[in-house]
Amino acid sequence: MERRFIPIAVMIVTLALITPFVFSSSGGELEREISKYRKIVNRNPRDFKLHRELILKYKGKGMIEVPIAVYERAYERHPDIPVVMYSLGLAYLVGGDKSKLGKARELLEKADRSSSSSWIKLALGEVYSALGDEQKAISIWQEITPSDIEEVYLDLIRAYIKRKDFEAALRYCDELVGKKPSSPIAHYMRGVVLHNMADLRGARAELERAIKLNYKLADAYYRLGQIYAMQDKPDEAIKMYKLGRRYDPKNADARYELASIFMEKGEEKYAVAAIRSALAVDPNNRRFVSMLKGADYEKAADVLERYLREKDPDDQSAKFILAKLRVKLGDVLAARRELEEVSRKIPKVSPLRKEVHIELGRIYEREDPRKAVLEYKRAEEFGGIQRDLLQKLLETYRKEGNEERFIETAEKLLNLNPQNAKLEYELGTIYEKRAETARKLKDDKGYKLNVERAIKHLSNAARIDNSNLEYNLKLADLLERQHKMKAFRIYSDMIDYYPDNADLYYRRARFMLNFGVGPQSALIFDMEDVISDLQKAVQLNPNHVGAHKLLGRVYDREGDIKKAIDEFERALKLDPRDA
Repeated sequence: MERRFIPIAVMIVTLALITPFVFSSSGGELEREISKYRKIVNRNPRDFKLHRELILKYKGKGMIEVPIAVYERAYERHPDIPVVMYSLGLAYLVGGDKSKLGKARELLEKADRSSSSSWIKLALGEVYSALGDEQKAISIWQEITPSDIEEVYLDLIRAYIKRKDFEAALRYCDELVGKKPSSPIAHYMRGVVLHNMADLRGARAELERAIKLNYKLADAYYRLGQIYAMQDKPDEAIKMYKLGRRYDPKNADARYELASIFMEKGEEKYAVAAIRSALAVDPNNRRFVSMLKGADYEKAADVLERYLREKDPDDQSAKFILAKLRVKLGDVLAARRELEEVSRKIPKVSPLRKEVHIELGRIYEREDPRKAVLEYKRAEEFGGIQRDLLQKLLETYRKEGNEERFIETAEKLLNLNPQNAKLEYELGTIYEKRAETARKLKDDKGYKLNVERAIKHLSNAARIDNSNLEYNLKLADLLERQHKMKAFRIYSDMIDYYPDNADLYYRRARFMLNFGVGPQSALIFDMEDVISDLQKAVQLNPNHVGAHKLLGRVYDREGDIKKAIDEFERALKLDPRDA
């Protein structure tokens, strides 16, 4: 399940969109802070990285006007120095005043024309991202890769996550981990990408590495908690959330998200405990927290309704959980009204947003399936990876003929359920067709890539259901065209399973013949073995045209013209069009 909790050092674009916090101080206090700031930057005034770190630090302290004042004054005196233009542009970007984004871009572009610093390009890409031109931002960041600046990769990873291009995001994760194997955020982001791909095992391993490198990384604990909950390990999930709470004590949404997961799993006791934990974030909620002790779903719904009425009617996360409880209790009409309101008001960055759309989709299924599909698509857009959601979307994309989204959704489902032979086979055939299209277009790279993917999925299908003739024949046929010896072994194994199948003997003989026979061939097959298989094929199926034609070729090659003519005549009689 996707979350958008990313530490402040890598959230510059998000920070740029936050309403600025006004540092309430007297003029004297502001000047003292400005003086402190100047002393720090004057130690190394041309260090772009130092300026960036200080700007982000002061933004986090709610004192962004301090660096803005410092750099505005510096810019008045030195308007042509790149580091000054860069620092002021970055301060405007991080500051949160959308009206300053145009000025930030102007300053950073001017700085970029005067200097080749990668730090300038990093910030320039971030301002384009904040302005909504993601493609321009990506192009700028890609110009400076490979790079030793961690933030360049983090920005690219987040951009590709936003685009749902998880393979591209994973490539940049791999580059970053290769360059900085001891970086906790590098492993965390790789875990985020794998989680979005529904690779729970891989995500868990990366998140655990991130925590070993930085035990205070609260978001890694939360995400691990989600994974444990999805894997039906509630005690481990709660442990992770408690650890996350230790380093992120004011995050109620994370606890509501855990409550939602437990409700999906039918874990009433754990769900109510998570709701209590969410309300306990605010010490003023002690009364409601106490009322939830030992509560069931019905009591929890009463308490949340009272909380929303008496304490905080705008708590959209609590309202979502209340709606979900109403569904559990059978009051679907009230739940729908609340969910529709929450879907309009809940912030886009809320980790619960996808859950809202899933619940609405389930309700709409009974009334208007088209509206349900729209809600499920929105849920996926915000990172939903629940198995039932993905299954519904898979059927939708299959009906729509949306092959790209079908493949993306199928890959996620296979990560959650790796024993689905039928879906593996379906994906394998899609990639096989794509490989054929690439071959016709003379796209060698595309052909090779799609063949590899087809073989991977077809092999998985045959491994899961190893006696399935359809799966094995499709795999063997593709391997035979790639001149892989494994095809011969598959045909032989299938003959053991299906000794009366004429086509299997024909295919094995074809493989042996095409790979050469006799002492001069790279792969040694005796001609007698080829003839024996073909004779067995026509014995089992006298009307097998392919076997008769291939026997004709074999006899012709052996110099037995009479037998060759007899076999060709039989083939022509069975298929007169094959002149």
